[in-house]
Amino acid sequence: HERPTETISIENIFVDVTKELVAFNVLLRRGFLLLEDIPPCEDVASRLQELLRDEWTDRWIKAINKKRRVHVVQSGNRAPGSVFRILEAHRKRRSKQWMSIPR
Repeated sequence: HERPTETISIENIFVDVTKELVAFNVLLRRGFLLLEDIPPCEDVASRLQELLRDEWTDRWIKAINKKRRVHVVQSGNRAPGSVFRILEAHRKRRSKQWMSIPR
């Protein structure tokens, strides 16, 4: 399906492919498939492209936001600070205050 990439949910495709690979692994472990029956990777890739060319489900379409989210601009005065930097700034302020006391 000639769809723009932005309209396809990669997450849903990943979930479906993961389920298929788990099923393949279970069949392989249970003996329904033999390793001798599996063709080389190049043959598998071309065969999968041939088989899955027309495979499509609407489940893979990305959901559209029904409510537009308003971007809230935060004030620029909030800076991330570590505890160490905050304590160091406090110590420097205290030492300046202590140095300014007349003796």
